[in-house]
Amino acid sequence: MAEGIAPKSSSSSASRQKSCHACVKGKRGCDKRHPVCSRCEEKEIECIYAKRTYAEAFDDFDLVETDMSWTGPSDLSSIELVNDIPLSFYASASLEPTSLPTLDASADPFLNFGDNQAIPSSDMQLISIAGEPSGQHQEKEQTLSKFDYAPMADLCRQYEPWQVYDPNTKVHFIVQSLKDYPGTFAKDNCTPWMHRYLYRDQMPSSMRACFTASTLYSNITSSNKTSVFRVFCQSLDELKQQQLTNTPQEKLARTQALFLYQIIGIFDGDVTLRSNADRNMSLLQDWLDELCKIRENLGMPERHDSNPPRSWEWWIFSESVRRTIVMAYAFLGLWNLISQNNDPVFYSAWRYIHCWTLSRPLWEAPSSFDFFRAWKVYPVIENFDFESILKSGRTDDIDDFSKVLMVAYMGLDETKQWFLDKGSVF
Repeated sequence: MAEGIAPKSSSSSASRQKSCHACVKGKRGCDKRHPVCSRCEEKEIECIYAKRTYAEAFDDFDLVETDMSWTGPSDLSSIELVNDIPLSFYASASLEPTSLPTLDASADPFLNFGDNQAIPSSDMQLISIAGEPSGQHQEKEQTLSKFDYAPMADLCRQYEPWQVYDPNTKVHFIVQSLKDYPGTFAKDNCTPWMHRYLYRDQMPSSMRACFTASTLYSNITSSNKTSVFRVFCQSLDELKQQQLTNTPQEKLARTQALFLYQIIGIFDGDVTLRSNADRNMSLLQDWLDELCKIRENLGMPERHDSNPPRSWEWWIFSESVRRTIVMAYAFLGLWNLISQNNDPVFYSAWRYIHCWTLSRPLWEAPSSFDFFRAWKVYPVIENFDFESILKSGRTDDIDDFSKVLMVAYMGLDETKQWFLDKGSVF
């Protein structure tokens, strides 16, 4: 086993080393397979690779097609939705476990972000597949390549801490947008990823407590700071200790609440809050992973699908789930980058395809009537693919959620220029 011991070397040389330690020490060729190379697997010795940054792993990404299987219905017409799904339906919904798609970690180092997370089997299914046994959905294959992530890579390669304070950088714009979400929630009862009418009929207790904490925090003064932080910390502790979160609505609410608490904890500047937020990041990731299962059961929106949803309420819930997942995972990645943790676990979510509907008229529709009147084939964004939007999109379709991801995709000045070229103001 001595061959498997990592050699002593400087951190700079280790970061450039691509072969595993055992092959380097034994002066043997390494096929660089992850997580264990072929030679170490054959000799049954420990295979250790040098710790590398996210950007370095991205640079070594060879263009390959990797099969990724979605677990979901093979025929959307076979889905039986229960009536038009008022939000009160979720209290009686039953959800059946389904697995997230998996990728062969050995196919490419960029995809080898971390081990698959075990997902509790307590989730409940929102949809039933007619005539299909439980857990036997047909799989829809997808492929991921380097170009799915290429536009975002410079955010990781070129990041410097001072950029957070420079109003001309994309990092500053993204951080400021995140910091505004608790105040927006307190003032408008919504965020760009939490629909205004999501909890109109029934607001779970976790969200009520978060609303109270966010409202108090948005009005904090030197005189009431102690009381505000006391309410904040108590609400967060109660959220983490919650036992009964069986319905999809409750799981969405607790994830959104924790997301808002984490934003406050990370960006407030208080050392204690920041320390607690750092420790809670793994919990946020776990809850997001569970939320992904609910999203798969809801079904992913299809590009060029002209059929409207069965109800406005169903779309509100589904789109809020999709947007929450995208923004919260992006927040995890940004925190990992700013903290310089370089922990691949917090990038692992981007092995999967995430999508959401780009449409201000649909997202901001004030009623079911206005929603269906505005309904048409709107773009569905997958993996930050804004190319079609940049060519033929309209500025009227771009809401605040879309702006954040567009800036992350193409830069702040470039996004402003695109709006200007379209005859509008960013």
